[in-house]
Amino acid sequence: IKNVQAELDQFGLFIYNANVKQLQDTQGSEYFAYMRMKTHEGAVNQAKVDVAEAKYRGDVGAKEREGKTRKENAKIEAETIVIENERKVSIAQAEMALATKKSEFDQKTKIASIEATQAAKMREVELQKQVEERRLLSETERLRVELVAKANAEFEATKAKAEAKLYAAQKEAEAALYQKQKEAEGVLAVYNAQAKGIQQLMQGFGNDRSAALQYIMVERGVYVQLAKENAAAIKGLNPKITVWNTGAEGSSTNGMGP
Repeated sequence: IKNVQAELDQFGLFIYNANVKQLQDTQGSEYFAYMRMKTHEGAVNQAKVDVAEAKYRGDVGAKEREGKTRKENAKIEAETIVIENERKVSIAQAEMALATKKSEFDQKTKIASIEATQAAKMREVELQKQVEERRLLSETERLRVELVAKANAEFEATKAKAEAKLYAAQKEAEAALYQKQKEAEGVLAVYNAQAKGIQQLMQGFGNDRSAALQYIMVERGVYVQLAKENAAAIKGLNPKITVWNTGAEGSSTNGMGP
């Protein structure tokens, strides 16, 4: 009614009361029928367009979510591998420190064991010597009672043999002790050389423990192994690369990088 009143204002007319009725064609005219059909078909077509648009947005959203999920999974897997590699570096550092301490402990233990073994052997030889001497004294006393002259001769001969035997045993023990001491000195020399080598390596890097450790890791091929594992971790990823050209004939090119 307001729209109709606006049209009638130019004529000075005013609507007091109105009945609204659908416009109908006169006999032989189909104008309003075609207008209704046009409106109906337009609404149907617009509904189809809206449905297609909604379906398109849903498909695009699903693809975007799928792409984000794959990207996040790849990122998490890469971060996990980096953390695992950092843990391996920490383990390598701990193993190196443990190996150094173990070498020092083994060195001291071997030296103490060799010294204890040789001391026990020397004590055993001394006790055997004392037992043999006592036995000889007892035998000599008995022989002296029976046959002084003969006993004296036999005593001297037996004593000479015993002393020779004891001397040979003592020399054998001394030779064994000398050999063990030389072996211990050799082991000690190896450990000292290793300790000196580590000390010189630290001095060469200005007592920079981190730099020395990096050198050792390079020497042992740890970084090469880490590089191989990192390469294996990112193998198969396909990052999307977009290049924009803002020139006069601007265009965009999408490609998949290796």
